Formats: sequence, C-alpha cells, structure tokens
Amino acid sequence: GGGGVVSLDDDAAFIEAVAGRALATVESFDPQSVSNTLWAIATLEVQVEPELLSAMSRRTTALAFRLLPMEVANTLWALAKLRVEVEPALIEALRSRALTTADAFQPDQIDGTLWGLAVLGVREDGPLLDALREKTVE
Repeated sequence: GGGGVVSLDDDAAFIEAVAGRALATVESFDPQSVSNTLWAIATLEVQVEPELLSAMSRRTTALAFRLLPMEVANTLWALAKLRVEVEPALIEALRSRALTTADAFQPDQIDGTLWGLAVLGVREDGPLLDALREKTVE
C-alpha cells in the first residue's frame, strides 16, 4: 500500500468538486475556514478557478478584522505562494489586523506575515514592522 498517502495529481474531479463546494459556500466561511482553504490550495499546489480565489479574497477582506495572528500569517503566506494578484483592500485589511494583533504573534507567524507581504510586493517599513520587531526582541 501507499502508507495512507493520497496523491491529488490524478484526481482532478475531486479537486474540482471540493473547489466547487468552497465557491458555493464561501459566504458562510469563518476566518479559520478561509485561511485554511487558501493554505490548503497553496500547500497542495492545485489549480483552481480564478473565481474561487476572488471569492476567497473578498470573504477574507470582509472577515479580516476577526482573523487570529495565525490566520493572518497563513493567509498572507498562501496568497504569496499562489503568486496571485491581490486587491489592495485585502492587503490593507490584513496589514491592519496584523498591526492590531501584533502582540499575540508567534515567531513563525511573524516570519510568514513578513515573507508574504514581501513576496506580494508590499514594502513594510512602518508601524507594523516596528510592532513585529518589538515582539521579536521580547
């Protein structure tokens, strides 16, 4: 046997079904669902319709004020890994949430957040960087 390892390379129908379900229900997603779904798409390196990524981005923008530091970091990491064009409103919402929750970030979340912003072409040299820097020297 394959030791429980599942290959998604040959299962386009499965990916399509999951992506279709996500698109149909994205408006009911909570912050963790949005973050986890984007993270899974990026981690598995699967191709999904741009419509799904757009819907996920809109939902994330609407929910950004509720994201936990891990969700901010994972979302930025996923968007950067997917190399998609991200709406400025989404970037600003994620940066704002990161700033208001900076004191709760763990080192790996700081790394993921700053890496994601850098890959997305965001030059971070203001209050967010200062807040995260303070957190790393505690």
